[in-house]
Amino acid sequence: MKSMVSELHLPSTAPDETRSSSGVSFGTSLRNLRSKAGISQQELADVLNVSRNSVNNWENDKTSPDVRSIIRICMELHITPNELFDFTSEYRSLTEARHLLRTFRSLSPVSRQASIRMLDALLEEEHHALESLYRERYGLFLEEHGVAAAGTGFGYTQEPPAVEILRKNSRNRKASSIIRVKGGSMEPVYFEGDELYYRPASEAFPGQDVVCMHGYEGLIVKRYIGKGRVESLNPAYPFQAGAGSEVTILGVVTGIVDEDDRPSPEEMHTLQELFHDEICQLQKQHGLWE
Repeated sequence: MKSMVSELHLPSTAPDETRSSSGVSFGTSLRNLRSKAGISQQELADVLNVSRNSVNNWENDKTSPDVRSIIRICMELHITPNELFDFTSEYRSLTEARHLLRTFRSLSPVSRQASIRMLDALLEEEHHALESLYRERYGLFLEEHGVAAAGTGFGYTQEPPAVEILRKNSRNRKASSIIRVKGGSMEPVYFEGDELYYRPASEAFPGQDVVCMHGYEGLIVKRYIGKGRVESLNPAYPFQAGAGSEVTILGVVTGIVDEDDRPSPEEMHTLQELFHDEICQLQKQHGLWE
């Protein structure tokens, strides 16, 4: 698989060198992007497992983070390293290339080979570190075709589900599938067009929302109230099914899919390469391809 970090173009992180082609220092860039993301210094420090003082020193250009921290910062702020350093391709290709080439040519043949081996080892290490971070942050979910009604039900489709890559969070930690909502009987909790995370289950506790089958009503989303009964939440759509109404629970809802759960187009390209084998395996298991 193609190396992901080889395309990151990470510049030197020495405090007196981290100034972009536009004149913005690394610290200023980090502070601006962190604020734009709505994340405090303490929150960023907690994610990186460093002190708040460390983040403050970075933002004041007193010290600089290491490469692993830079990768984590970019993932947390949903940015690329090039955005963080605010370097243009022209700056990288001219200034950095000339400096690196001049330095490399000053080495002896033996030192050149040693440098190449060391750089290859560093790139490989960064590659594995980035892979680990992506696997830590993202997971695979099965997206069911069709919809689950919060209103009149829809027949359960036998079409195989699609495979989605989504950011892991507290709403989907125990989920493995998602399904779209149709109708308004579960407002104001779920609205038409919402996509719900759910974990496959045949039973539920009272108060939990479930994806279930109900006779002629088809596939529905309702609140489980115990003893095989489910109900709507919106009084404008009264619905209550008892234990004798053939309610079959298919899964327990764990949360709503947020737009921020989806990776950016740039991240998606990397993630599709990273999860290629797992995606193919799921597709085979669910009959998505022969």
